[in-house]
Amino acid sequence: MWTNRLNLAILTVRKLQPGVFAAAFTLIIIKRHTIKNLTNFKLAYRHYTFHSGSFQTGGDIHNTKNMKIKEVTVQADSLYHKDKHPKLIVISGPSGVGKDTIARSLIDTDPDRYYFVVTATTRPPRDGEVHGVDYFFFSNDEFAEMIENNELLEYAVVYNDYKGIPKQQIRDALGSGRDVIMRVDVQGAATIRKIIPNAISVFLTTETEEELVRRLIERKSETAEGLKLRIAAARQEMKRLQEFDYWVVNAEGRQERAVREILSIIEAAHCLVNQEPIRL
Repeated sequence: MWTNRLNLAILTVRKLQPGVFAAAFTLIIIKRHTIKNLTNFKLAYRHYTFHSGSFQTGGDIHNTKNMKIKEVTVQADSLYHKDKHPKLIVISGPSGVGKDTIARSLIDTDPDRYYFVVTATTRPPRDGEVHGVDYFFFSNDEFAEMIENNELLEYAVVYNDYKGIPKQQIRDALGSGRDVIMRVDVQGAATIRKIIPNAISVFLTTETEEELVRRLIERKSETAEGLKLRIAAARQEMKRLQEFDYWVVNAEGRQERAVREILSIIEAAHCLVNQEPIRL
């Protein structure tokens, strides 16, 4: 068998005159000099033309007449090598659309492939939230020190609290070959797009405003005044949907569908012909 070469055969037959046929048989042999990435191989091309003959694929040609043989050798480098760069996926949208839930669900599909970026914030933790898992919870003084030391990819004031993205965790994850998933507010997503134009941005919404309001009420983390503020902000943020690459609806009871759609977006990004690495 051919262990170090690939054989491709093409047979064309045409009628020259009654009872006489001509067949053109093309055999392409790729001799691999290095297995990895199919680099530095020679392409040997042999073209056989014969009348009323017969041939056997992968072996010798028998009973041929008027055979003409032409051989051309071409050098090629990395013809089948495909550059793969880890992606940065930005999940954004109004408060209450399920950014955290969807981002975590994406990570759970393949924890070895995806890294979840932990956001730093000065707001107090909600019930069940864990420092370093859900958020990095810092005091105002600690957050100010990170700003001074240029340790944040972006930061902003959101509902009277600071939020920001520590840089180093992203560099480490990309360096390990993992796709990085972050969830940020709409204002933060705009900043990231300016800093990293080739980041993939996804705008997440509910199906209706009524559904969004219900989720915010069920969260029980807002005063009546705070709830009105978030609803008003959500209406303004919806107007910025066109700034994003993709729009995904996280409908009630159909979270799995939203996750599948975003996974498809990521896979498509890895199939792009022209890809650039993420640079911070």
